[in-house]
Amino acid sequence: MKIAFIFPGQGAQTVGMFKDLYDTYKEVSNAMDRADIILKRSITGVCFNGTQEELSLTHNTQPCLLATELAAADLLLAHNVIPEAVAGFSLGEYAALTVAGVISREDVFPLIQYRADIMQEAVPEGQGGMVAVIGAEQSWLENICEEIGHEKLAIANYNSPQQIVLAGTIEGIEEILNITKEKRIRAMRLPVSVPSHCTLMKDAAKQLGDRLSECTFDYPQIPVYMNYNGKKLVDSDNIEEFLALQLSNAVQWVRTLNNMKDDGIDTFIECGPGKVLSGLVKKNLKDVNVLHVGDMGSFNQTLQELKK
Repeated sequence: MKIAFIFPGQGAQTVGMFKDLYDTYKEVSNAMDRADIILKRSITGVCFNGTQEELSLTHNTQPCLLATELAAADLLLAHNVIPEAVAGFSLGEYAALTVAGVISREDVFPLIQYRADIMQEAVPEGQGGMVAVIGAEQSWLENICEEIGHEKLAIANYNSPQQIVLAGTIEGIEEILNITKEKRIRAMRLPVSVPSHCTLMKDAAKQLGDRLSECTFDYPQIPVYMNYNGKKLVDSDNIEEFLALQLSNAVQWVRTLNNMKDDGIDTFIECGPGKVLSGLVKKNLKDVNVLHVGDMGSFNQTLQELKK
């Protein structure tokens, strides 16, 4: 068995996430309380007692999700579940880099808070959006984006051969929704406050690049597969560039999963709330084990499966 931890991005958050694990395991409470201390605000309070609206604000979503994802990893490590590789989706890439020893928690939480805030400021609320398209050909969608114009619409996430997410201006989103409706292709708006991974994030990506230059990155202790190209990070030299590019370029999740399987990964454990990535692994790969740590039930089930 060759295990990888994978970490979700925005959209996985729910009010009360990780409360049962926090109340039961010191590894979880220590990890989440540490986020409070580093950021000097109550991340745990937003996770456990905030409204869904508060939790869905990018300013809150990103540090809250990061805290739960690192807590899940700490819990697994404390039970001798050791990954041989890691990957994260968008925000989750920062959790992956932290678990791989590339960046410290003292650096990653302020960094992710900065990332969240510049993303929120990059496109005023109501002026951008994202839409998931189900069952359309990748090449067809790429051509549509070309015709509409990449400044208005671009592919943001290559989730699976059947599911591709687009991001752009409201005008661009309306155009693709009209086209898919006419073609009777399933498409749905996503409940996000910023259009990530498209050209609208270019200014934010530059700001992030400047901030990344102030951080210290170490050599990865285990392989990390990066969103920008889906490939394994071989040293720490390209991290700043790849993290900045990630913000304004598509997440290459299909390539990431295929490369991980090609390298022998056969067991994927999603660390964090929800099961979005678990579903994507199942859609992309055959003959792999998919497990999850998001609450007490899923954690116990994961331990049982790993003992078989």
